[in-house]
Amino acid sequence: MPIRGTTVGVLLLIQFLAISAVAQQPVATLLTDPLEDRLLRSTDVSGGRLIGVLGTAVATPTAAEYLAVLANVRGSGTQVCLNIRSVDGRYQSGDVDYLLPRTSGLRRVRLPYEEKAREQDFLRLASAGEIAVLARVGPCPIRPDGQFLIATWRQPAVDVRRLTVAVSVMSGSKPSTVAWMLDNDVWSDAVACRRVDGRAVAFDKVCEMPEGIVPRLRRIRVSIRDPLAPADRGIPPIEFGLSPP
Repeated sequence: MPIRGTTVGVLLLIQFLAISAVAQQPVATLLTDPLEDRLLRSTDVSGGRLIGVLGTAVATPTAAEYLAVLANVRGSGTQVCLNIRSVDGRYQSGDVDYLLPRTSGLRRVRLPYEEKAREQDFLRLASAGEIAVLARVGPCPIRPDGQFLIATWRQPAVDVRRLTVAVSVMSGSKPSTVAWMLDNDVWSDAVACRRVDGRAVAFDKVCEMPEGIVPRLRRIRVSIRDPLAPADRGIPPIEFGLSPP
């Protein structure tokens, strides 16, 4: 009988710790209200080349998790501009402004989004691989330069271990590679990006970095080669920084 009581006590303690962790989750303030997302009948290919910077955990994604960014906010008044697009180009969020709370170290900050969106039915069914999220430090409109935060969508509340960059090269056949700079200021060797299969419109390549380097990442460079272009008229690389931890 004491064993059973101990087991129940342990389960209650685990449940209490889980609830406490959720309660202590930092939450950003939504500044764009109403949130004007839309679901188009036809696809839309407009937009920049950098479409998403997403972190993933080494675990099975779950529909119960929320939209968040990894941030270390030392002061007050830090804004983030967010943009979300679906891989088929039909769903678009527009630019969404948030104000981040001060955090103690690197934390996952929840961004209120789905509960404010118009297209909640679509978002509820969208899997992790169908959505790209771009979060840039600073007020909207979003721009391709500056510092970006790692966003998470449909990911368990565990440490983010991998980073994926979603880009649009307007042709999945163009060879693309990704390189990264860690906190030692040395660029890695280039690694081939993967072509997105199926209805890829908004982004057609995903570039994945190795597991375990996320806390040390500082800059990312995606290079795109056009086999038909002269050597001196190549496509400029996509290069951007990650907000330092």
